[in-house]
Amino acid sequence: MFTNPIAFKQNSSAEKADAPQPALPGHACDMADGLHFTRFAIDHCPDLAFWMEPGGQILYANDEACRTLGYAREELLQKNLRELAPDFTAQAWTQHWRALQQAQQVRLESMLATKSGRHIAVELSAYFVRFGDREFQCAFARDLTEKKQVECKTKAYEIRLGMSQRMEALGTLAGGIAHDFNNILSAILGYTELSLEGLPIEAPQRDYLREVITAGTRARDLVQQILSFSRQADRTVQPLQFKTIAKEALKLLRASIPSTIEIRANMAGDGLVMADAGHLHQIVMNLCANAAQAMAPEGGVMQVGLESVTLGADDAARHPGIEPGRYLRWMVSNTGKAVEPGADPVTGAQTPGKAIGLSVVRGIVSEYGGHMFEEHRCDKGTTVSVYLPLLESAKRPAAAQVEHLPMGTAQEQILLVDDEPAVARMVSMMLERMRYRVTVLTSSIEALAVFKAKPDQFDLVITDLTMPNLPGQKLAAELTKIRAGIPIILCTGYSGEISDVKAAKAGIQATIMKPIDKTELATTVRTVLDKAKAAI
Repeated sequence: MFTNPIAFKQNSSAEKADAPQPALPGHACDMADGLHFTRFAIDHCPDLAFWMEPGGQILYANDEACRTLGYAREELLQKNLRELAPDFTAQAWTQHWRALQQAQQVRLESMLATKSGRHIAVELSAYFVRFGDREFQCAFARDLTEKKQVECKTKAYEIRLGMSQRMEALGTLAGGIAHDFNNILSAILGYTELSLEGLPIEAPQRDYLREVITAGTRARDLVQQILSFSRQADRTVQPLQFKTIAKEALKLLRASIPSTIEIRANMAGDGLVMADAGHLHQIVMNLCANAAQAMAPEGGVMQVGLESVTLGADDAARHPGIEPGRYLRWMVSNTGKAVEPGADPVTGAQTPGKAIGLSVVRGIVSEYGGHMFEEHRCDKGTTVSVYLPLLESAKRPAAAQVEHLPMGTAQEQILLVDDEPAVARMVSMMLERMRYRVTVLTSSIEALAVFKAKPDQFDLVITDLTMPNLPGQKLAAELTKIRAGIPIILCTGYSGEISDVKAAKAGIQATIMKPIDKTELATTVRTVLDKAKAAI
């Protein structure tokens, strides 16, 4: 074995005295000077350089290799490259050497282990060298740590951009679905209320119909939560019961995670927090999705809990940054393998998607003056706890009850426009029972023609927003051109479709959300009509 290939090369050259002596360009140098320059250049190369025998035994390593790997040169000369590169098993090294003999040059990415145990990513450029009857390998390794960090940041940015684009697409899709679904709910709830009005007080069917209304109302609230979760703007911070949102979110989650994962829920906390419904939905979905990911593919148990807690000075000391007081604690735990925050639950490698999910939750929680803590138990799973400040009042203000619906004068004429015949008939029946005269049309183009022919015939126009040919907003603008000040009420299944500024500019005085509530309809119609009469 030759401990220095340069020395080996020098001895071999001495045997061939008649061989031409190497010289540096523009200089007259003897062989020794040339070899010293070669070694100087290799030692000052910014890449790690190794000379090796066919089996991987290191014959020479340059200064950068020693510095980067943390070994003295004497230590490296006692090692085989396979000890430093865990990717090179005996079989892999044999295949690598054969490929190098055939191609003369091989480039690949690998990992090198430092003396401290840290692994660094490198790009290896290996060259086959034959000297006399012996074969060697010369390899240069370029540290890819900085490049990998840039790639990781770029990938994280691409993931965030992709998530943003998907959320935007989801918001658009959800808006369209909400419109159609709320039309369906309008018919279900509206005709159910009309049926209740026609039944005797003692009729047993009244209880069944009330259950239909209860279920329909829950469906309406769920649609609003999905819309709030999907859109990135129009956030509304208000007192909310976390328990209700968490239950609805878990129902959505149950359909999207493997059946091998059992969800155990203990929702004891009924307190209110000041937050946006979409943000609370994100907290539940992100933390639960991460917990489910940590248990894939074997499965396990996901425990979720909600409770009101009081944190004292001792708790604040254990959790720096948190203030003593009353909080609502949302907890998610899993039985998966505990890993570092933001790491892949299976491999332990950093996963940008998961890290982003947790950072999003942490950002939301921080925005509302709360805190998030992670507890990792070795091979027993992870528990994530979110603390949100609890409102002093634990009850929502009761909604104002209208004992008697405001009615019409039996002379007031309403033009009702909705391209859904079932919804149009239902709203018309409601208005007629409130003693209004109603003209029903399912075409906005026809409605414009009818209004243009007799603009003074109608006291109020109620129009749907999403209609073919002429949407409600444009119809309202055209109607106001014909008769300035005509009272107009807009019906929509998605509040994000039109802003208050755009509505006012189109001449719209009020907006009613679908599915249409009879009490809201009666109150809004009467308010708009009375306001119009007072302005005359």
